[in-house]
Amino acid sequence: MKKFLTVILAIIVFLYFSVQLFNIYHENHLLDNEAVLNIYPNLPDDKVDEFFLLPKGTYDSKKHSIIYSFIKADNYQLDYYYNLPEYNYDNLKNINCNESFSKEKHVRFQRNEIIDDGILYVRLLNHKQNGFDRGNDSRSTLAIRKLAISFTFGKINSTLVNSDGAIRYCD
Repeated sequence: MKKFLTVILAIIVFLYFSVQLFNIYHENHLLDNEAVLNIYPNLPDDKVDEFFLLPKGTYDSKKHSIIYSFIKADNYQLDYYYNLPEYNYDNLKNINCNESFSKEKHVRFQRNEIIDDGILYVRLLNHKQNGFDRGNDSRSTLAIRKLAISFTFGKINSTLVNSDGAIRYCD
């Protein structure tokens, strides 16, 4: 009986340390079913109306904002969009193709969290109104443009969005 309890205790200790080791690894690395998509918008204010096929003069940078997102796979709570972070784009030299994952900088998503159809939703929105979150409130949406993109799970993907569409940078 003593041997049996010792073996059970050893298995529990082994499993506990294995889980702790995996959690330490997972904090600093991406798994094969996770991805990071860095969006670098390069859309000048004078081309936004043309990009969304709106009449000239509709877009005002003080009244409107542009959000890049995917559609969530599980949207039962009326939270349809998985909004992606945007990074400052000045020129191609600012894009680091060899950057490593950092949980402070990057937002990772898993394959089962989004509808993986390769479509990036670029939405033109009014700023926050009536206390609703502008990123998920459909009443604040002025225009939506769907862009076909290519990204890979298990790595950090950098995508440039300009008036011509979305371009994958860093293969």
